Amino acid sequence: MTQEQADPPPPRFRVRLRGYDRRSVHAELAAIDSETAAARARHDDALVRVKRAAAELGRGYGTLHEYEWLHAENPTRDPLACFVRHLLFTAMNEARAIEADARARARALAEEGERLLGARREELSEAHRESVRRLEGAAVQAGRLVDAIVREAEGLADDLADQRDALQARIARTGS
Repeated sequence: MTQEQADPPPPRFRVRLRGYDRRSVHAELAAIDSETAAARARHDDALVRVKRAAAELGRGYGTLHEYEWLHAENPTRDPLACFVRHLLFTAMNEARAIEADARARARALAEEGERLLGARREELSEAHRESVRRLEGAAVQAGRLVDAIVREAEGLADDLADQRDALQARIARTGS
């Protein structure tokens, strides 16, 4: 290899009297940001595809393991019988999972119903206590009103009796 005098690369940004051209620097930085964002998006998409593939591979290994386990339990060489056993085993597992999920959902719904019922019961109990308190207050107020009316009626009866006595005395004086 020979050593050649290489010219320095041309400046990426035009040099002005007092430094670089800011617009070209900002444009270059924006382009770099754009490329970085696109690379991140491609990376994220690839990561999602890898995770999906890993999950699918895991399910495949699980199915293969179940099939091998069933085949080891029943060493018959009839592939159709093994396949049917595997389908039955898988269906039973799915049925158990569905049943467990349904039980959990029913339990959650029952608990939610009990919670709502308890809240409604407490609300109605509070409304009943408030009604009883208001009714007791109304009864006390009615008792006061009755007492006041009875006193007023007694006072009016006494006034009427006094006026009657005064009127009879007047009549007796006028008649004599």
